[in-house]
Amino acid sequence: MKRNWLGAFSALFAVVLALSSCASGNKGDVVLSSDDFLIFDDIQELEAAVALKDAESILPTGREVKESAQIFSMIDVSIQEAGMNKALVARLEALRGIVCLIDGRKQQAVSSYNAAVKLVKDDAKVLILGSRLGIIKNLQEQKSTVANEPNLLVLEDAVSLFEKNAYMDSVAQFDAAFISLPAFYAEAFRPLRNKAWELKSITAEDDEKTVALLTKNSITVDDMLEMTESSTTLLSRYTSGTDLGAQELYDAVFEKKLLDAVSAADEKVLTREEKITRIYAARYLWNLFTGRGKTDAKKYSAMYQRLKRKSPVGDVDISSPDFDAVLGCVENEIMDLPDGRNFYPEEKPTAVEFNTWLKKVE
Repeated sequence: MKRNWLGAFSALFAVVLALSSCASGNKGDVVLSSDDFLIFDDIQELEAAVALKDAESILPTGREVKESAQIFSMIDVSIQEAGMNKALVARLEALRGIVCLIDGRKQQAVSSYNAAVKLVKDDAKVLILGSRLGIIKNLQEQKSTVANEPNLLVLEDAVSLFEKNAYMDSVAQFDAAFISLPAFYAEAFRPLRNKAWELKSITAEDDEKTVALLTKNSITVDDMLEMTESSTTLLSRYTSGTDLGAQELYDAVFEKKLLDAVSAADEKVLTREEKITRIYAARYLWNLFTGRGKTDAKKYSAMYQRLKRKSPVGDVDISSPDFDAVLGCVENEIMDLPDGRNFYPEEKPTAVEFNTWLKKVE
C-alpha cells in the first residue's frame, strides 16, 4: 500500500506531535509507543470492514460484509507493507484476532492477541481483543493507559451493555463514542444503537423470559396475551385474577370477544399462532379500552355514518370491521398514524411497540 503525499505529511505530523508530547509529558492522539506510530489512513478501509462485520455479528441487518478470508488477505498484505512498524502490525494482528473470534476460532484469536501484545500492549484494539478473550478482566480500567483512541473502549462498553440488556446505558455510551471516532464506526454500529433505543424500556434486572418476549420483531396472539397478563392488570376482570395457562387464557379472551371486530362482522378467527398486525392490535386494544364500560365501542362508525363523512384514515375505510378500533386507538393516543395520514394496518409491530401501546391502555 503506497502512501500518497498526504500520508507522508501525516507521518511527519505524527513525529512532530510525538516530540511535542514528550516535552509536555502527555500522550499524542496517534502515538502508540515511543518508537512507532499508527497512521490511521493506512488501514482505514480495513478497520471499517472489521467494524461492519463486528456490528453485523451482534445484530444482523442484512448489510453486505467482507468475507473473513478477504479480510485476512488484506491484513497479510498490510503487515508485509508495515515492515518494522510495530504499532501498525499490532493493530493488524488485533483486527485479525477480532475477526477470528467472530468466526468462533478462539485459538487463532489467542495467537493473534499474543502476537499483538508483544508489540504494543496498550493499543485500543489489542485491549479490546484481550477483553473479549477474557484475558483483560476490566476493560474500562484501561482508559487511563490506552495509547490511542480511548473512545474505542467507550464503544466496546456500549456493545457490552447492549449484550447485558442495559439498553438505556448502552445508548448513552454509543452516542459518546460516535462523537470522536471516525464516521465509519457510527455507520457500522448505528443500527445497534437504534435497537438499544427501541428496547430502552427493558432493564438488566428483567428476567430472561421477559427479555426474550420483548425483543421479538413480531408477535403472535399468544405473545400478545402473555404480555398483557404479565405486565398489566387489564385481563384481571376476565380471568378473575387467576393464573391461567396459554390455552386457558386464550379461551377466556376468546369467550369475552376481545379478539372480535366491533364495527362490523368479520369471519376471520384469530388463532393462538396468528401473527399480530397493527389492525389486529388495534382491535384487541380497543376492546380492552372500551371493556371498562365508559366508552361506546361503535361511537366513531355511528358518527361518521350519520354525518355521511369519509374515513379520515387513508388506508382504513369506514366500512372496515375495525374502523372504530383504529380511530379509537388513534383519537385516544394509544396508537398513531405513522405518516399522519395512513395507519398501515398490515404492518407487524415489534413486541416493544405493542407493549408501549398496551401500557397506554392501562
